[in-house]
Amino acid sequence: GRTGSGKTDLLHALRDEFGAQMLDLEGEAHHRGSTFGALGRPKQPTSEQYENTLAVQWANFRSDVPLFIEDEGAHVGRVGV
Repeated sequence: GRTGSGKTDLLHALRDEFGAQMLDLEGEAHHRGSTFGALGRPKQPTSEQYENTLAVQWANFRSDVPLFIEDEGAHVGRVGV
């Protein structure tokens, strides 16, 4: 979807209202993924910190509960996997 169309809000609503699991790549990267995505956000983690955070979350997901992930490119701001 287009920048600013509410994709991340939808993921949070699926989690909060329906109990779905979500992996918030932009949230963990402290970046909204757009040209000015770092504005007003905390400093980005290192790529290693980012990967470790995502790996820990992934290991804790349940296989019997739907999981949603917003499609991103190889990098979100300066971090990537």
